[in-house]
Amino acid sequence: GRYHLFYIIQTVRPKPFYRGDAWAHISSHDLIHWKQHPTALKPTDDTPERAIYSGNMFLNKKGIPTIMYQGLGAGNSIAISAGDDWLDYWDRHPNNPVIPYAEYSLDNDGAEYRTILDKMPDYGEYDIWDPHCWLDGDTYYTITGNNELWPGKDALFKSKNLKDWELLGDFFHHGPIEGTLDCPDFFRLGEKFVLLYLRNGLEYVIGDFKAEQFYPEKRGTMTWNIGAGYAPESLVDYKGRRIMWAALNDSRTGWGDIDNFITKHAWAGTLTLPRELSLDENNNLKIKPIDELKVLRYDPIKIENLNVNEEMVLEKIRGNSMELKLSINPRKAEYLGIKVCASVDGQEETVLTYYPSKNEFKLDLTKSSLNNEYMEGYLWEKDKIQKAKLSLGRNENLDLRIFIDRSVIEVFVNEKLALVQRIYPVMEESDQVILFSNGGSIQVPILESWKLHPSNPY
Repeated sequence: GRYHLFYIIQTVRPKPFYRGDAWAHISSHDLIHWKQHPTALKPTDDTPERAIYSGNMFLNKKGIPTIMYQGLGAGNSIAISAGDDWLDYWDRHPNNPVIPYAEYSLDNDGAEYRTILDKMPDYGEYDIWDPHCWLDGDTYYTITGNNELWPGKDALFKSKNLKDWELLGDFFHHGPIEGTLDCPDFFRLGEKFVLLYLRNGLEYVIGDFKAEQFYPEKRGTMTWNIGAGYAPESLVDYKGRRIMWAALNDSRTGWGDIDNFITKHAWAGTLTLPRELSLDENNNLKIKPIDELKVLRYDPIKIENLNVNEEMVLEKIRGNSMELKLSINPRKAEYLGIKVCASVDGQEETVLTYYPSKNEFKLDLTKSSLNNEYMEGYLWEKDKIQKAKLSLGRNENLDLRIFIDRSVIEVFVNEKLALVQRIYPVMEESDQVILFSNGGSIQVPILESWKLHPSNPY
C-alpha cells in the first residue's frame, strides 16, 4: 500500500478572480520518500468554485476515496476517485456544491463575485468554511467550520447519499470554539474523539461524540501565539497508528503576497514531520515523531553522564541539519535548557528553556536570525517568545527530541508537547549546540545526535 497526502498549493493566478489555490498530491510507501503526482484538484471554467480550499478525504460506502472541500465562491463540494490506483483522477459530484453558501454578498476575501446567489433559508445558521467529512455506519457527517467573518456557526450536517444534506445544528454540545474554526480534523482516538483545528495556533479538543454532538472535555495546543504549524490533517495507517501532519508556512512572505513570492522563489512553505498521536491512561494527548524517521540518521554521536553548571558548548556536535535526543535531570536548577543554531558570539541562537518551578517550557526566537525581515512574516515582536505549560512528575527527566532542517525546527517534549517554527540564521557559524542551567547544576545521563540525510535528494 501507499500513503497519499494532499495539500494546498497557491499557483500564479490564471485569470482575474482565480485565487490559484489548488490541491497538490504526493504519495509514499514509507512516509519518508515521496513521489510527486499531478495536481489533484484545481478550479476550471467548468467548475463553480474559483479556488480549492481546505477539506479532507474519506472512504465512501463503496470503499472509494472521496474528498469534501471548500470551493471558494460556491460552497462545500465533493470529488470522487475515478478508480485509478494512483488516485490521480477525480470526478466532481454533478450536484456541486452539495452544501452551498448561505446567502451573503461577499466571500471571505471581499471579492465581489459569487457563483451561488440564491437566497438560502438557513442564512446565519451555518457557515461555509473548511469542511471535514466522515462516514459513521451508513451516515455521512460533516463539520462546516467557521471563519468568524460571517454570522454562521460551527455546524454539523448529515447525509445518506453525499447529495442531500440535513443541517443538524451546532457541532458542539457546549463550550464551542471562540473565534475562527479553521481546518478541522475530527477522529476517534482510543475511547475518545479528538478535534484538531487552527485558531491562534494549532489546537485540539478531546471529548466524546454522542447523540450527534461533540462534548468537549480537555483542550490543548501544539503551537502558541500564531506558531508556524497550521492546517492539521491525519490518517490511520495499516498499523493502526493515528499519524498527523501540519502545514508549515514560510515567514518570509505575508498573506496576499503569494504571487510575487512564488514568481521569485518558486515555492513557499512545507509540511511538518509526521507525528504519531495517542492517548495516555488519563486521556491526555501524546505526541511523538514516527519511528520511520530513524532511517535518515547517519554519523551518530553519543555522550553520557554530563554535568552542566551554567553553560557547556558541545564541541563535537554542530550543524543545521540534525536530530538531537537527550534526557536532562533538572535537579534544583531554577531554569535549564539548550541553545541550537547558535553563533560563537551569541548574536544568533534559538533557545529552548524549561522552568521547573513555573511548569513552563519556552521557545525563544528573539535572536534566531539577524535578518529581522525573515522573521516578521508571521511573528510579531510579542510572539518571538512562546510559552507552554509543562508539568513533569516527581523524578521525571526532561526528554527532548529536536529536529533541525535548515530553516525548520521541530521539538518534541516528553511526548506531551510538539513545537514547530521557522528560523533563518544567516551567519555561517550559527551551528553550535549549547547546554545551560541557572541556579544549580543539571545532569544529562545521555545525549545523542545524528546528521540527517535528505529524504528526497534530488
